[in-house]
Amino acid sequence: MKAIIIFLLVCCSLIHVYSNINPDNAFISNIDKLNLPKLYSQIDQSNNSINSIEKNDNDTICNEEGGKLKTISSNSISVGVLTWNMAEMKPKSQDCLFLEDLSNKSIVVVATQELENIRPRRNEGHRSVYWRETLKKHFGKRFICISTSKLGGIQMSLYVKKELASSIKDFISMEIACGVGNVLTNKGAVCIIIRMFGKSIAFINAHLAAQQNKVNERNKSYFRIFKKVVLNSPRKWMKRKLIPKFNDNNNEIKEKTIKHLKNGFELIFSDNNKIIPKKKKMHSKLKRTKNDNNDNNDNNKLWPFDGVVFMGDLNYRVDLPRFQLESLKNKLTRNNCIKKSNVYNNSNGIIIDQIVYNNNTQKTFNSIEELNRILKYDQLNREIKKKHIFNMFKEGEIRFLPTFKYDKRSNSFDSSSKARCPAWTDRVLYYNPPREKDSDNDLIELIKYYSIDSRHSDHRPVYAEFKFNF
Repeated sequence: MKAIIIFLLVCCSLIHVYSNINPDNAFISNIDKLNLPKLYSQIDQSNNSINSIEKNDNDTICNEEGGKLKTISSNSISVGVLTWNMAEMKPKSQDCLFLEDLSNKSIVVVATQELENIRPRRNEGHRSVYWRETLKKHFGKRFICISTSKLGGIQMSLYVKKELASSIKDFISMEIACGVGNVLTNKGAVCIIIRMFGKSIAFINAHLAAQQNKVNERNKSYFRIFKKVVLNSPRKWMKRKLIPKFNDNNNEIKEKTIKHLKNGFELIFSDNNKIIPKKKKMHSKLKRTKNDNNDNNDNNKLWPFDGVVFMGDLNYRVDLPRFQLESLKNKLTRNNCIKKSNVYNNSNGIIIDQIVYNNNTQKTFNSIEELNRILKYDQLNREIKKKHIFNMFKEGEIRFLPTFKYDKRSNSFDSSSKARCPAWTDRVLYYNPPREKDSDNDLIELIKYYSIDSRHSDHRPVYAEFKFNF
């Protein structure tokens, strides 16, 4: 009894401390137009090329007299996205060598989970400071950090090449707690939305509930993140046909609707765009209504942005016994199906793990078939297939070993007494909204998708390379 009372007192103190820091649980930490003249003034002190410049509406950099100096192409740019659960440990410099390989991209997004423990603190933790210095070391000379968003141990930094920074006219960041009572920050998400070449693009880094049987909790957290991001984003950044229509002249309806959203209600829209709150229970099977296949009813599940990249330790597991995952790893290794390539030619070279069809033998074919069979039992794949979550999202073909759980500094699966089943918990998904015209191209196009064999943590980093077509 005494232990229970102490536990409740500790929880109350944590909630009190956190409520003073973040009373709304989901808030906008900054929303500013970038001060481009000042920004480029700093850049050009080193380049000695332009004294004072500003950005006009045609994405052309101009000097004070209005003379055109440089035009940025808005056809397509390369984007690198990395997610890494760091297990509350500072990585060694050799574990981060692969970051250098991202420096040839135009935009780099680095998302981490468990970067810090969730102990209440007044100042930034030493691991976070170390990690920011590491990123600055790799990207500081050629990139500008547009924003770094933090929530507990969850952190995400967005870097843009200096010559491209003027194309980002606005940005917004927000944090959404999904821990105990949607207050504690051990689980949750951070979001950075940018406006670039007239498009709104959201980057979301999430750390969802752990444990094999917490599928329902993970799904609820996804919907909470979706609703909080939409409710806290500027309406002018959203696609009109997909945004919820709030009646600004009727505060009662607006407040009631927000209350419904917090309690897990679903919004249904009538033909005249009025809100009809309709209760929908959130449980593991998520029963669907008769009209669930209707596109109009599915609109409220779609993200109202021009593009979304959703990454992180999503914690979805594989519903199979552990020995089947171990058998898969042994087969792929024994049949030479895993391509090992050194990024750097030195003794500490980081190795990329990527499963490939390296030959046409029957053994290789059987190993790949085994991988595909196991992925059918992946919880995230199943939930997406049932259209419970991530409506219209896509993911690259998984051709790498499970990213969790390993013994630290080892390539062996968890050897502790818990003996957790390996799984692809770390993922990167992307979303393009429905095309308004058949001739329209998708904004986000996947180029590469693989894991990195950096053994600092019990998770493997996962990397995705995209091309953004503006």
